[in-house]
Amino acid sequence: MRNKWAMLLAVGVTGLVLSSPSGYAQTNITLGGSLGTISFLGTGSATQVTMSFGTLCDATHCTADGTGAAFGDNGFYAITGFPTITFTNVFSGGLPTNDWNVTQSAPLSFCFSSSAGCGGTVFLQGNLQLVSFDQSSSGTTGTFNANHAQNLTLTGGTLEGIFGALPVADLLFNFQGSSVLLTTLLNTGNSINGISISSGQVDPTPEPATIALVGGGLLTVGTMLRRRARRRAR
Repeated sequence: MRNKWAMLLAVGVTGLVLSSPSGYAQTNITLGGSLGTISFLGTGSATQVTMSFGTLCDATHCTADGTGAAFGDNGFYAITGFPTITFTNVFSGGLPTNDWNVTQSAPLSFCFSSSAGCGGTVFLQGNLQLVSFDQSSSGTTGTFNANHAQNLTLTGGTLEGIFGALPVADLLFNFQGSSVLLTTLLNTGNSINGISISSGQVDPTPEPATIALVGGGLLTVGTMLRRRARRRAR
């Protein structure tokens, strides 16, 4: 009988999570490739390189597709700004790795809208922080925010209420066949040019309502189990 109640508990919690309106898969925005390019520069440091982000997208480039229950039409994204972006290598056993921590002197601006250049209806906009970068061992691709940290602080947009205050944004970079590891820039003044975004995704912040639903479900099932145990003890 205990197994029966345990199964009911598992089914109940799963149902609450899947039925929650804040589920990631139902409201995420998928970003397409960009034509704007990015450069990485060695600074002569044994631990750090920098990235020149500049204005990544202009009024005609960087189309992205929005998918999910909250948004079903094509849109445009723009990531702009001129901060100093520094990559600090995560060493292992005294040796450099393909993992980097990222800091910015100022936020990048993110906008997803119905028209290019953040025009028309603005669906989502805010300040983007690039918190980490993981490059593939082949040196042809790299992922910003592979650990899905909350790194987009929203400042407006018609979908702001759905995505919450701190969504998760990640970006996949394409090194355009250069096959060059960023670690080769350490201790040099060399650069890697012509890098672009190949894809990306914005996921909503888990809402407190979701936690409340799951917690309420656990409390209800737990109360039922406790009452049944008392009846059997009598």
